[in-house]
Amino acid sequence: MASAFFRSQVIITVNELGVPEALEAGPKTGQQLAQQLGVHRDYLERVLAVAERLKLVSVTGDDAAKLYHLTQLSAVLCESHPNSVKHMVGLFGDHFPAFAYLTECIRLLLLLLLPALQVGLFGDHFPAFAYLTEGVRSGQTPYKLYAKGLSHWEHMQQQPELYTRFNKAMTDFNNLCPIESVFSAYDFGQFSRIVDVGGGLGAFAAAALAQCPQLKGQLFDLAHVIKEAKQAWSSQRKPLLRRMSFSSGSFFEPGKVPAAASNSEVFTMRQILHDWSDADSVKILKQVRAAIGGFTGCKLVRAAICSVTNCRLLILESCLASKLVRAAIGSFTGCKLVIVESVLASKLMRNTHTPRATGDVHMMVQYGDARERSEAQFEQLLAASGFRMSRLLPTKSLFFVLEAVPV
Repeated sequence: MASAFFRSQVIITVNELGVPEALEAGPKTGQQLAQQLGVHRDYLERVLAVAERLKLVSVTGDDAAKLYHLTQLSAVLCESHPNSVKHMVGLFGDHFPAFAYLTECIRLLLLLLLPALQVGLFGDHFPAFAYLTEGVRSGQTPYKLYAKGLSHWEHMQQQPELYTRFNKAMTDFNNLCPIESVFSAYDFGQFSRIVDVGGGLGAFAAAALAQCPQLKGQLFDLAHVIKEAKQAWSSQRKPLLRRMSFSSGSFFEPGKVPAAASNSEVFTMRQILHDWSDADSVKILKQVRAAIGGFTGCKLVRAAICSVTNCRLLILESCLASKLVRAAIGSFTGCKLVIVESVLASKLMRNTHTPRATGDVHMMVQYGDARERSEAQFEQLLAASGFRMSRLLPTKSLFFVLEAVPV
């Protein structure tokens, strides 16, 4: 319910851009729509993916020849319809930004009545969605339009309370998409150490250590995050602390990702790549590849498998258009990467299609070229970074486990 505004703003954006009226004359491709409306094609098609789930458009044809059609529901967003609500929805769009101040008004009122009471702010994602329509029109990142040119990361650096809320929210996210679902899908018991890249406060690494008594951990993130993580582990996870080590830095900076130190380690990335563009994701993956291969001086891209013979990289993300690849690892018996992410438009887990599509628009609003990805898109990223995807495993949550091997 708290993220319902993702969908309402898609409705408002489809209406404001004039998509229904553009389709009155007949179905059109994404390119034809973008040209007619004068908008950014990629952003438009990502919004339309959610619109399809909301039955505002219907789609025929495959990706190469996809056609968008007007529906009975979206027809009322045309001014020519006898029961048109086009201008009413437009009015709701005008009112949308004002709702971002509702929490602040309540907070100020409560502070006047009860000065000792501390009430948290709603967060900064809501007002950024008010710029979705403008972002699709201009191709600019909606969050930057909202934050006067600052990226989400830059904005959080200027307002540390936003970063604190962000890290706590990522920890809370484990309650929505249980970590246990990952352990049910993938066996961590085969490893001696987990290196959690961009692991935040270490909730996932802690769960892995609790699950596997033989496992040691290495948590890697930015310096201010690691400082907070150390405090949290000292006060909340003392029994596990002796098996955990911490290191800080940027995963864009060469040599900062902790290097493999034995022949049985797993490198994990959970909900990291969807925050970044394809170009930046390749940069991140190359640094991880260097960390895995650097143990014996292996080359960064397409290096021969080195003596770190059992390392893995796990990527935990959502995934679009999955075919559920369960390919045998074959002759690649060496280092692996495991990614936990969402997969867009997967033929599996159909009940999660809508949240995965809205999640993609969320990434677009926050970061522009960042996105949820399809299986094919993950394969392309990995291939460009010196990896090959060996397995794609569904979990009992929104996410898939992607296992990759170095090549």
